Amino acid sequence: MNQTQVLKKLGGEKRLEQAFKLSSFVRELSLRNIQLLYPHLSKKDQLMKLQERMRYG
Repeated sequence: MNQTQVLKKLGGEKRLEQAFKLSSFVRELSLRNIQLLYPHLSKKDQLMKLQERMRYG
């Protein structure tokens, strides 16, 4: 069974829950990447970079 089939079997609430979990994971992964690339920036500036990345890709 592939991922699409598994998601189709889940109810709407569970699919939404999975989407939120995935979104949170991607956000955390992106923030950690920014922290590695820009360790000299303050936390505030790192979060601003994260906002830019999420907004513009």
